[in-house]
Amino acid sequence: MQILIDLVRALKGLSRLLRFDPGYRDYFDTTVQGTWRSFFAMMLVAPTVAMTLPDDPSKIYPNATQFELLAVPVLLYVIGWFAIPLVVLELGRWFKRDEVMPSYITVYNWFQLINLPLVAAMWLAIGSEAIHGLLGLLSLAVYLTYLFYIARSFLRVEIYVAAIFVAADFAISLVLELTETMLLVHS
Repeated sequence: MQILIDLVRALKGLSRLLRFDPGYRDYFDTTVQGTWRSFFAMMLVAPTVAMTLPDDPSKIYPNATQFELLAVPVLLYVIGWFAIPLVVLELGRWFKRDEVMPSYITVYNWFQLINLPLVAAMWLAIGSEAIHGLLGLLSLAVYLTYLFYIARSFLRVEIYVAAIFVAADFAISLVLELTETMLLVHS
């Protein structure tokens, strides 16, 4: 039941975040237990990841087995959900913000729900490559903008430090995507 309470509170906080209302911070359970429960957002976001997979990945990766086509994306998805918080914790320690990092991770995890409508819109626009690409760029711009705002407002750090947090998130995501491609191409 507590996870449902966290979800409702997080959705209220996200609605404030979308308006750049700094009061968004008050809606997240920033206890250690709340941080662990925030990883539930991973399960809620997983369908959007599945929507972004190609219709027939065997055409793109003809040498990959069915098991590899399923296991590699799932494994890298899980790795990403643990790698990003670990890197963020280390960055927080480096910039002397380690005391608020569990709370930041809570907000970061629930923030991933913002991608749900954007990815769903991309999925619905599959017929048009131009619209699909434009929505992909829009999704990335929205994601990075809000991630920057969260780092800046929640952690109360300088602009360059917030940019480092955003760059680390983007770099990890890019490395995971490239790893997925390399693993499936070389299968």
